[in-house]
Amino acid sequence: MVRLLQAFGHQAVYAPDEASLLNLFQAHSPDALLCDVMLGEDEDGIRLCLSLRRRWPKTRFLFMSGDPAQEGRAASEGFNHFLHKPVDPLLLRKMLEE
Repeated sequence: MVRLLQAFGHQAVYAPDEASLLNLFQAHSPDALLCDVMLGEDEDGIRLCLSLRRRWPKTRFLFMSGDPAQEGRAASEGFNHFLHKPVDPLLLRKMLEE
């Protein structure tokens, strides 16, 4: 996914876990975050982004998931950028350019 985002002209980095992502936010304050809803055994992307959004309200949060039910969950928390897996590259590009 990083290479795709870079091909679109964006600077992109990969964070393998919640701690790495928090470190990246503190160091760089990104304009956008593409986050999987299911991050790991005990890590929830929506919960994490709720916390991040409080500290970085100007960041655009985009979610992706293979579980269609997660779109409603994200929307109920005020996140309106959601991609179904497999991610459509053109839709991703469109969302990033909005």
